[in-house]
Amino acid sequence: MDKTLRILIMFAIIIVGLVIGGVLGFFGLFWICEYLDAQDAARASQGGGYVAVGWIFLFVTIPLGALLGGLSAFFGCKRLLPK
Repeated sequence: MDKTLRILIMFAIIIVGLVIGGVLGFFGLFWICEYLDAQDAARASQGGGYVAVGWIFLFVTIPLGALLGGLSAFFGCKRLLPK
């Protein structure tokens, strides 16, 4: 396989890993907050729920998810691409 094509495929896989990791970081935090709010519906209905506070942590979970997704795609594509 041509080396340029291998590099392009590797970058494409890493970009997909970054996007999927960021999306999982966002929705993972959101659905965990929804689950915790469902456990205590009385407090959540007054506006003091976890979803209201959870938006603060998006600045951590999205970059962390993207970083982990990109790294796992990088090391995963080393195994997938033929040598």
